[in-house]
Amino acid sequence: MPLTINKLLQEPPFNKITITVVGIGGTGSLILPILMRFNYALQKLKGFQLQVNAVDFDTVSESNPARQGFSEFEIGMNKANALVNRINRFSGSQWETTISEITKNTSLDDYASHIIITCTDTRKSREIIEKQLSSKYRIDHEHKPLYWIDAGNSKLTGNIIMTDFEKLPSVTDFYKKWPSSDKDKGPSCSVAESLNSQDILINQYMAIVTCNLVWDLITLKKIEWCCAFINSEKLNIKKIKI
Repeated sequence: MPLTINKLLQEPPFNKITITVVGIGGTGSLILPILMRFNYALQKLKGFQLQVNAVDFDTVSESNPARQGFSEFEIGMNKANALVNRINRFSGSQWETTISEITKNTSLDDYASHIIITCTDTRKSREIIEKQLSSKYRIDHEHKPLYWIDAGNSKLTGNIIMTDFEKLPSVTDFYKKWPSSDKDKGPSCSVAESLNSQDILINQYMAIVTCNLVWDLITLKKIEWCCAFINSEKLNIKKIKI
């Protein structure tokens, strides 16, 4: 049964939809440029804009430009700062960054938004975020999150999962229900190691399908899917209906 989308995304306060992207690595770094194009299109079509906050504590390494949205001239820079500064200069936006790691002491007050997109490497970070997104937080906070979209992948496969905190199961419930492609991953020290752990195109698929879900949330009144499974080797994307 289709899910009715929250009216705050149809008529956002102050004509702004706020989005937080946590993890500006393989998938997150490719999501931000797509959101930049969405921002331009929405200003022309609907008269409102996206206000994005990119969250990451890591720096660009030598192996990153092969698979992530960075150049070798940005090696050593914080990932969130490097990409958001580039987007702001290019598009004239005023997006923000938070240089932070997800720990048990993390407070989502620092980057509350209508939509939270997580592209992190560990299950633990998802558990921490879900704990933070408690009923009390969502009720009391001025900018309570309406939707949480999580994108996790392995070398050739990935899954994108959305919850609305009310009618849909939580992200961690989905991971318990279905086999997950997500595995805790450490940093890759070389280009060869990076590409051996994750296919060069898997994050492209992840970013496109994740943003497809965001676009539907923003432009439709009802949505019929909340999850997707991706296999980059078989060129296969399977959307799961609500």
